[in-house]
Amino acid sequence: MKAGKKAAAGIASLSSFSAGGSTTCVVPLFDAVVIDEAAQATEPATLIPLRWLKPGGTIVLVGDPKQLAPTVLCRGGHAKRLALSLFERLQRRGAAVHLLSVQYRMHPSIREFPSERFYGGRLTDGESAFGRRASPLGATYAFIDVSDGFERRRGEGGISNPVEAEAALEAYVEILSRAEKENRLQAEGRDGSDAAVKRRKQSAFTVGVVSPYRDQLAELRRRFARVATSQRAVAYAPVEFATVDGVQGREFDVVIVSCARRARGDDLREQAERAKRAGDAEMVAFSRRTVGFLADERRMNVALTRPKLGLVVFGHGDTLRADEAWNALLNDADRRGLLASVTRGGAGFGIRRALEAVFSRSSQRVSDGGADPTGGGVVIDLLSDDDELEPIGTSVGGRKRGR
Repeated sequence: MKAGKKAAAGIASLSSFSAGGSTTCVVPLFDAVVIDEAAQATEPATLIPLRWLKPGGTIVLVGDPKQLAPTVLCRGGHAKRLALSLFERLQRRGAAVHLLSVQYRMHPSIREFPSERFYGGRLTDGESAFGRRASPLGATYAFIDVSDGFERRRGEGGISNPVEAEAALEAYVEILSRAEKENRLQAEGRDGSDAAVKRRKQSAFTVGVVSPYRDQLAELRRRFARVATSQRAVAYAPVEFATVDGVQGREFDVVIVSCARRARGDDLREQAERAKRAGDAEMVAFSRRTVGFLADERRMNVALTRPKLGLVVFGHGDTLRADEAWNALLNDADRRGLLASVTRGGAGFGIRRALEAVFSRSSQRVSDGGADPTGGGVVIDLLSDDDELEPIGTSVGGRKRGR
């Protein structure tokens, strides 16, 4: 009880200090202070708890400077300086940094690109990253190029893509169908007992639907509403919608990412080549015009590293290739055979067929002796132009819906 009162007194003293009150700290000073999420805190915010550090004491900053930066609302030249955390400032000045390189969340095939792109290929997989149940996507990781999507703009910065949202819904229906099937296979003597309820909860797959744009999230919620709020969805594949900033530090069994951006014009690759030839400054400007703040690699890293079992990214390939980081992701997916292109037909997009093609071709490649650098991940040949992804009919919410 006394310790609790001391802590409360320390917080009160800190508040009065920051407001211009007494500068006397009533809590004992500490030999060491540990600050979590330090890479996401502004430097002034990090300095506040250092008031409790003894002279000559140790400070431990814990965070990931490759993920979300501090949130700074002001604009202008000061914003860039304020957005530099104390963690990064010390790192740039040569302070010793220890990377916790063993990851326990992601399937190796999901981990591969973020590791190479953001961490110099230094991430390795702990035991819990292997031997889990299969992804309810049918494939562990895939990029789905929605070639006939379009942007709908509302006000300043409001962007949604209804076609892409509909394709994402098809992926969720596939997840729900597979989760329900697994539940039926695992359920023995389902009688409503506490043990049976526990089995149901254990067999559910958590699903995170992520987009950097709030208008796209609203579009996704509207499209998903008729399916995701049903009793079977809540029981087998509960879904949560969030911005990239909203999923920092979170994890899900499966993540669906909707990029939403779709630039106008049929010559986007030619435009990108012209911008590249014009120099780095023009290429950066072209990227910003085309993909907006999707060009923020730290947000990209957050979105790609939330899933445990399955990740499917929806976007318009030619638009995203305007940005260097997204171009690298697409090239990686192409090289590993994880890239499929779909268009909306009379019976839907054929998302199930696309995901099954990714999975079946990966299995064939590995069985034929193909290299598998992910330690169990998906390595396949790219879908050829002759491989049509024909729609497959399915029932959604009691009515016939395209697959």
